[in-house]
Amino acid sequence: MLFVILANDATGRATVTKNIVELTGRAYGTVRSSLQRFEELGFIEPNQRIGRSELYVPTPLLKTQINQYAQEFWRDIEALRKGKPKGR
Repeated sequence: MLFVILANDATGRATVTKNIVELTGRAYGTVRSSLQRFEELGFIEPNQRIGRSELYVPTPLLKTQINQYAQEFWRDIEALRKGKPKGR
């Protein structure tokens, strides 16, 4: 779900609930409740409503969190490359 939202945003499009339903094969209600949780956490926001679906876009908070995670992730990968990984 996160990848769909970010990929659509990168191409200048908003994500519609139906996009995720079609990609995942999950029920509309399941996807909708997941999107509501993301919205409550402040990671996405609806910018327009079309029929039963909203058009969702990521918030600056989500983008900041993703960038922070990515920086930490690649630092950890680099540390593993320089040293011997634990357990080996």
